[in-house]
Amino acid sequence: MNDFCYGIAYHQGDLFVSSETAVYQFTTDGRLVKTLYEDMSLDSAIVGISVRPDGKSIYVTDNTGKLLTLTRNGAVTATLKDPAFKPPFDNIPNLQVAATGQVFVLGKQSVSQVDTDGKKVLNTIQLDMPNPTSVYFNEGTGKMIVAFEKKKHL
Repeated sequence: MNDFCYGIAYHQGDLFVSSETAVYQFTTDGRLVKTLYEDMSLDSAIVGISVRPDGKSIYVTDNTGKLLTLTRNGAVTATLKDPAFKPPFDNIPNLQVAATGQVFVLGKQSVSQVDTDGKKVLNTIQLDMPNPTSVYFNEGTGKMIVAFEKKKHL
């Protein structure tokens, strides 16, 4: 792979890697299995990638505020565009899938929860600070932890 790597997701021995224009599947020893998805339009750059816990769907975000849902074969099953999905910075992976399968997308000053099909925004929370860089959701407590760029508190 000669592209810049923006994100890596792992599921049961498979690595899924997002580059600026494509999503690749690799083995854990670094062997390219296949290109799952590619967009050479240059309208956007793929930045975030995550896999549903059951492995049935791969979620990809781009730097224009779009969430794609892919099958394990790379077929696009859903495209959801929302202004709240625009990442804080063009190259920040802004996507997290919780162990329960809940999908979270970071925006410039928000976190949005999306249904597992990737077709509908369930909720968007406006944050007190800009530039979130990472999110963790604790299923047991129902609490969300958000990290921010250059901040020493969560």
